[in-house]
Amino acid sequence: MRIRNSNPYWLAGTFGWVYRTPAAPGEINYAVSSDATISVGDTVCYGGRWFTATTTTCGVIISRAPSTGGRPHVEGPRVCGGDSGGPVTYIAGSARWAYGLISGTISPRDATNCIDNDGTGVSYFSPLPAINAHSDSVSAALVRVDVR
Repeated sequence: MRIRNSNPYWLAGTFGWVYRTPAAPGEINYAVSSDATISVGDTVCYGGRWFTATTTTCGVIISRAPSTGGRPHVEGPRVCGGDSGGPVTYIAGSARWAYGLISGTISPRDATNCIDNDGTGVSYFSPLPAINAHSDSVSAALVRVDVR
């Protein structure tokens, strides 16, 4: 299973696939189908445009707030401008679950347009069930789940 954002920006690059990071591919085994499956305390990992081998890519879901439409807030991973639309995954044993797509940051960005790289910055993501529900309601949706 994989998710690809078909916005022209993502289509023009070799990035934008949930299973691909700049360092190596990571196959997606499952996709979360219920928002209730995504819980505070879950450790999730991000894949974004600016990530490198030394970037902190995982963090913990710390809350869900009305200020971001109830999207999960994640503390820990560095997120920079251009990472939006990148994959958010949850790893359980040897299985990787697609949880959603990076949406934005709560913490202020630094001079490099990133949230602090000290592991305390807070970002948020759009859960896959909400993305799928929107895609089902809009005929020209740009995000689709592709099962192969």
